[in-house]
Amino acid sequence: IGMLSRKAGEDEVRELFAPFGEIREIYMIRNADGSSKCAAFLRYVTRESAIQAIESLHSNMVMDGAARPLIVKFADNKHQRQQ
Repeated sequence: IGMLSRKAGEDEVRELFAPFGEIREIYMIRNADGSSKCAAFLRYVTRESAIQAIESLHSNMVMDGAARPLIVKFADNKHQRQQ
């Protein structure tokens, strides 16, 4: 998940993504000083929940305090990151 609000924490992410299915894990990405990088990894119990969240939220919603719409997609694998 990218383009989160700087103010968004795990609770806000959970609230936004919970309607699509059971969440297994949320990992908020932070700078060394603990400040938000405005991104997170979220893992659902089922792949179908992830697909629903992507289809519903990707580029369709701007969080309060964010400049651009959310980026919601499957994480890039190692090969995709190297390109």
